[in-house]
Amino acid sequence: MKIDTGKWKSFALGKLFKIEKGKRLTKADMREGEINFVGASAMNNGITTKIGNAEHLHPANTITVSYNGSVGEAFYQDAPFWASDDINVLYPRFKLTKEIAFFMIPYIRAIGKRYAFVDKWQKEVMEKDCILLPAIDKDTPDYKVMEEYIKLREDKVKSLVDALQFVVGNTMSHSSGGEPRSRTLVQDVPSRRQQLQRQSRLVHEGRETFLGVSGVI
Repeated sequence: MKIDTGKWKSFALGKLFKIEKGKRLTKADMREGEINFVGASAMNNGITTKIGNAEHLHPANTITVSYNGSVGEAFYQDAPFWASDDINVLYPRFKLTKEIAFFMIPYIRAIGKRYAFVDKWQKEVMEKDCILLPAIDKDTPDYKVMEEYIKLREDKVKSLVDALQFVVGNTMSHSSGGEPRSRTLVQDVPSRRQQLQRQSRLVHEGRETFLGVSGVI
């Protein structure tokens, strides 16, 4: 799927999302439970622990962004969660899907890198920062293109993994005396599978920008 990047437009994050600050919760006040607690971490989708506190939860289908600590780390959240006071939560002003989130997150992270060596990526600044996105016109992002692009990318990776597994199974079943017909092929399979799985993970974690476009103004 090809996208005409010449038609991409600039959109302020504050126009795309309502941005809310997280709520401080000390370790002493945390209760045991199964609710995700999202902190300023670059790992595990930003989830640093599980808690039982349910007083200040944010809904699923939102994006979390660290404005302190691991500045700019952004993740799509698919379950309700508590956001720490180091986190800004992005509430979409449009119908968000995980595919659209996966498309946008790399560009949100790219902006965040600007603030890695300053104090914080303040909410007021974040609202004004802009990213480039596929657009129908200057006021309307093309969400359908973003969603379809990610779906096609995921399908391509899955197809490659399935084809690789088929080749391995076919090679082993046609070997003689228990020895693979193509030992080199079989030895290369784990490496190739890891590459494909890593590519899929990068898409899902929003760590891969697409089409060679920085998406940052």
